[in-house]
Amino acid sequence: MMKRKTVAIMMSALLAACGGGSGGSGDANSPDVTQVPDTQVPDIPATDIQVPEIGAALPAVVDTATLQVDQNFSFDTARTIDIEFDIEEARGKKASVSICTGYDAEGDAFDVDYDSCNVRGEMNDGVFSHSMQVTNEFDSVVGVVWFQDSAMPPLYQEFHVDDTMRMKGGEMQRTIVWR
Repeated sequence: MMKRKTVAIMMSALLAACGGGSGGSGDANSPDVTQVPDTQVPDIPATDIQVPEIGAALPAVVDTATLQVDQNFSFDTARTIDIEFDIEEARGKKASVSICTGYDAEGDAFDVDYDSCNVRGEMNDGVFSHSMQVTNEFDSVVGVVWFQDSAMPPLYQEFHVDDTMRMKGGEMQRTIVWR
């Protein structure tokens, strides 16, 4: 009999310590329990289901093997631009060049994002030649000529990439020319 009383007292203490029992909210430190709502999908009456009629025309399935593309179409994501600068104002002066894709034109002035400059280089007596890749998302670039003499302001020139086609070496190439 004594064993039963001891077990009953221990079980009561254990239930009280664990927050057990009937209907009590527990102490202030116990977490709130939220009941999860029933998530069953309601039945849809068969009259609301739309089924195509037998024999109805279905949309045509396009097989990419049958696609035809014009021979002149390019799947390239970028295009090569040749750069040819021969700038009179830079002759005999130490100058460098930046070609940038990120900029805003504000009248004759430009607000340039210099982190977007894909080409940077030194001019040689006002001449600079190079080539660069321009992704198809950009239809123009800006060229900036910087002078080592801080009294000389930089020169800016905007180039529309698709308007720069010219014959070079027997074939048409995109070339930006600044003279």
